[in-house]
Amino acid sequence: MALRFRRSIKIGPGVRLNVGKKSLGVSTGTKGLRYSVNTSGRATRSIGLPGTGLSSVSTSKIGGSAGKANRQTAKSPPISPQPRAVLPKPGMFAPGYEKRFYEGVQAYLSGDLQKALIAFESASSGDERNASDDLFAGVVAHKFGDNDKAISYLEKVVASVVELPDELMAKYLPASIAEISLSIDITPTVKATVPASSLGACLLLAEIYQERGSLEEAIGLLQQLSVDASNEIALKVALCDLLFEDGDADGVIEASADLENDSDLALAGLVLRGKALAQLGLADAACAVFTSGLKKTAGRDKGLLTEVRYERAAVYAASGKASQAKRDFERIYADNPSYRDVAARLDIGTETRPPRDSQTHAAKSASSGNIAELGEKLRTLTSLRDEGLITPDEFESKRKLLLSDGREPD
Repeated sequence: MALRFRRSIKIGPGVRLNVGKKSLGVSTGTKGLRYSVNTSGRATRSIGLPGTGLSSVSTSKIGGSAGKANRQTAKSPPISPQPRAVLPKPGMFAPGYEKRFYEGVQAYLSGDLQKALIAFESASSGDERNASDDLFAGVVAHKFGDNDKAISYLEKVVASVVELPDELMAKYLPASIAEISLSIDITPTVKATVPASSLGACLLLAEIYQERGSLEEAIGLLQQLSVDASNEIALKVALCDLLFEDGDADGVIEASADLENDSDLALAGLVLRGKALAQLGLADAACAVFTSGLKKTAGRDKGLLTEVRYERAAVYAASGKASQAKRDFERIYADNPSYRDVAARLDIGTETRPPRDSQTHAAKSASSGNIAELGEKLRTLTSLRDEGLITPDEFESKRKLLLSDGREPD
């Protein structure tokens, strides 16, 4: 089955020129400070504040290949405050849109987003040569939660023939002073770090489409990108996630066909592949995918491995393989008793047991009852002796037996 291409805004030449020229990075870490591994082999440390936008980064060359990936929200200012004073200023006779763009950058770095948005929009309205003022206007509008305005500006960038970085960025945000990047969240499991470029605008636009529920448009954008960047695993996994959210299990299976379990990022894609197979009723195939995901555990994200094991156990349980499911659920429970519904699936904690105090009280009550019963029997035995119905020797014998084991003799 051929993957159905979704309708979306057509990517312009500017984006297509970016694809393949700039590598796409993926990263793990907490909000604000994160360490990224770029597919071209650079280690990247970025510092920023929560919020979609731009972040300052410093890079160094490393060996090896791209590492772990985990989607985290990282929405940050474009560059740290220190370079503000050294950024080039427009000359006296510079066009008005250049001055407005510079004012927008300075306001954004100062944290005055309202002033920044006004400046970027003003620059955009008077500029037909560049697209960076549209990119910055879209980024700031998104930070304000105005997705309609953000989309309108980012769609201009995506459809433009101008490739970013353009003349404006080269003049007033030169790479020699500040290397800037976009931190894009387009799926729950993938965070993409890209240069502030046409490609970055495209990915940010896909994220905003997804936020407002326009999955058709978001999927369409990533499909177009995937055609020109077929080796970018992050794009594949992001596309798989969107397709899965849209209920397109067949699409997920086709998009993930060539994924191999060689990184956390690829493993996240294999989880989606297994879940899609399970949705189609292909339990054995789904379990095979999950099993392959558990064969390599060294250096892998523990939470992701637990998710793989849980999904396999759930498929086992649904397909009647209770013993295999129980084995996986027990292993998860041993590591994390509160993970999802594992305790309930194992029927742990469902028995109703009286509190310890109640058990002690019950034991004391039972003991009191036995003493009362023994006393009644002794009184009856004494009455029989007094009435002459048993001899004194018989009385003494029976009394000793009652006191020894609490049982009345025959």
